[in-house]
Amino acid sequence: MDNPRCFDYDEDLHAFAVGCIRNEPGRVGEQGASSSSLKLLDDKTFDCMFFLPHWSPRSAYNSLSCIVLCQFTCQNDEEVTAVQMIPSPEGDTAICIGTVFHKFGEKEPSQGRLLLFKAELDTKLSSTKPQLKQLSELDVMGCVYALARVNGLLAAAIGPSVSYKIPASFMALH
Repeated sequence: MDNPRCFDYDEDLHAFAVGCIRNEPGRVGEQGASSSSLKLLDDKTFDCMFFLPHWSPRSAYNSLSCIVLCQFTCQNDEEVTAVQMIPSPEGDTAICIGTVFHKFGEKEPSQGRLLLFKAELDTKLSSTKPQLKQLSELDVMGCVYALARVNGLLAAAIGPSVSYKIPASFMALH
């Protein structure tokens, strides 16, 4: 079962972007597997109790009836740690996620990524469901702990730094 870790909402897109982690238990004496993903959820069928402080896996499993519009699955040992929806003046919405790579023995993570996506209809598939199209990717040195919009720009807290200057080339595609 996927467990939410971070999310953001966009009114124009009528969707939640949710960073999730899934832990699969291993056999006795073995480490379990985990994976992380970004899911885009329709706000019309989303049960908001999923995010309340008293949320539990059992209550979410029984009450969650949402439509997953599309999703992106991270690499092995990578986890979504931050999500930020970025509306544009043209009416499009980009979705930026921050990640961390978990490496055995590291006390402080040394690697992460910023990924920029756009949700768009895939005309080749003649589907009304949007697909996540990756627009840009930036490797960073550390965990992306938080993302925020500041005066139309994107700021990120990465590793021990309070903020991070995002290169213009990362956002230029949006």
